[in-house]
Amino acid sequence: MRRSSPQKDIEQGGGRRAIDPIDRNIDPLPSNSDNSSSFQSATTYYSSPPNTTNIGVGSVVPLQKILTTILLDTLYGTLLALLFLTLLFTLDYHSFISIGSTKAFQQVGQELLSDPEVITAIESSLSLKLLPLSHYQGIQMEIDSNHELIQSTTTLSKYTQQLTALHDEIASIQSEHESVTKNINDKLGLDQWCGDCKGAWGKCDGRVEYLRSTYGNSVLMSKVDIMKEGLCKKG
Repeated sequence: MRRSSPQKDIEQGGGRRAIDPIDRNIDPLPSNSDNSSSFQSATTYYSSPPNTTNIGVGSVVPLQKILTTILLDTLYGTLLALLFLTLLFTLDYHSFISIGSTKAFQQVGQELLSDPEVITAIESSLSLKLLPLSHYQGIQMEIDSNHELIQSTTTLSKYTQQLTALHDEIASIQSEHESVTKNINDKLGLDQWCGDCKGAWGKCDGRVEYLRSTYGNSVLMSKVDIMKEGLCKKG
């Protein structure tokens, strides 16, 4: 009986498998007439399906899974690198650590943003107007002040309208009061009242005020009572 070689590759349909002669699951290749049938059986058993990669004896890993693993590892590594760089820049910005390249990058950026030509190019490309922070804050304060002034003007105009309406109402009431007073004076004869005339107590208006403040008499009834006595009349 012939022993197989230390390693023999058997190919069929693009598949390849290394045969270890120590593997007891594989019988030695017979000689003469059984040689072709045994070779066909071995190649059928060890053939790999398309789009697969063989790892070790008896194991098959899809090529798609290998590519997916490589892509995921690359993606995770890139994300971790970005996070690490962001952490370094943050610590450098808050002066926890000092990185010379970061300081140089910041200085170059500040110089570029301070260049009038660069600012003009950025403004023309973005259709915006870039302003210094102090200038922007001044404009914002002016806008807020004008807004408050508009609100104050609106409130003042509202109060002015209300005051005008009250003046009109007072004028109407005063006119009505004068009309009613005139009618009462005509009916009660108070149009003949002489306030500057004098009696035993002094002036007539003083007498009426005394009666009002001392006894709570109404001005109208006090005048009527005095005139009934024939006092404080004109002419």
